[in-house]
Amino acid sequence: MKEVADEIFEALFQIPIILSGAQRVLVIYKDSKTLQAWSSALYTSILHGLGYVLSYLRGKSISRSLKDSMKALVQQSSFRLDIDEKIKDITKYRDAFNVEADICQKEMVKKMRDMTETGRDAAQDVQLKMNAMARALEVASLEKQ
Repeated sequence: MKEVADEIFEALFQIPIILSGAQRVLVIYKDSKTLQAWSSALYTSILHGLGYVLSYLRGKSISRSLKDSMKALVQQSSFRLDIDEKIKDITKYRDAFNVEADICQKEMVKKMRDMTETGRDAAQDVQLKMNAMARALEVASLEKQ
């Protein structure tokens, strides 16, 4: 059961890190509905996992009799399988969230690249017009003489 306890503590340790990272990403890409959906799924899986652990611990602390002790022993192996499944769910949704965040980042880079190219094109257009105006002023100055 020590392995299970270690897994639980590791998962509990990771939760604030996962949530903090998710919040930071959501602030950056607040317009992404897909990212928000994955965030909701991630939060839900975390809450289900926490709820399951708390429910198990509550039941374990209530067990007092020998019959309850035997039942708890059987429940431990079931708990191990179930908690592994909950942790896999959290990992799956965290990974899906991260994949979507990467996609959002690539979209943002493309938008910035497009905006930079548009700005560069506009700057070149302005430069060409300024050069044309300078030539027109030169011609006008020469005609005046």
